[in-house]
Amino acid sequence: VPSGGGERNKPQYGKKKKSKEELEEERAEEQERKAEEEARKAEEAKKAEEARLAEEEAKKAEEEEEEDSGDEWDASDSGDDWDADSDASGPKMDALEKRLKQATTSMEESSDDDEDLIEKEKRKEKERLAQLGKERAERERIQAERMAEIQAQQNEMQMQELLMAQKKDDGKKRRLEQEKANLAARTRDGLRGPIV
Repeated sequence: VPSGGGERNKPQYGKKKKSKEELEEERAEEQERKAEEEARKAEEAKKAEEARLAEEEAKKAEEEEEEDSGDEWDASDSGDDWDADSDASGPKMDALEKRLKQATTSMEESSDDDEDLIEKEKRKEKERLAQLGKERAERERIQAERMAEIQAQQNEMQMQELLMAQKKDDGKKRRLEQEKANLAARTRDGLRGPIV
């Protein structure tokens, strides 16, 4: 550890400054997550709005049918003087039957189309979620590799610090032993010249 100076001169072990590329990648990932979240929220709001509109249209259609059917019954007679002699196969009845068949076939086709569209939307949503899952798994794998690399670097730095500390301790012990030996050699008997 360098002596003197302030906080700026002290080395910081265990912390690694992030490079510009890593910071940019993190920012890009954050923006991507935000964009996905906003798109998901917009899609949910759109679906909710469509469902609400469809519900309102269904209610309006039911109310109109109830009003129309009520008007027909109110305007007609009680049904007591029903004409049993009327021709049931007249041109008006044929036209009504034809329209009824067309209406039922078109309703069946539209319900099939609706079911197909719903299935397609579900399939698209599943594919989108699967793709997002794959992308997230890939990001997590890359992140795990980075973390493992950073951990390996930190372990290597710690090992080097321990080796340096051990070398310092060994050097200090040798120096102290040498000083003790030098002091022991300075006894009266060990000196070549007299101590004054």
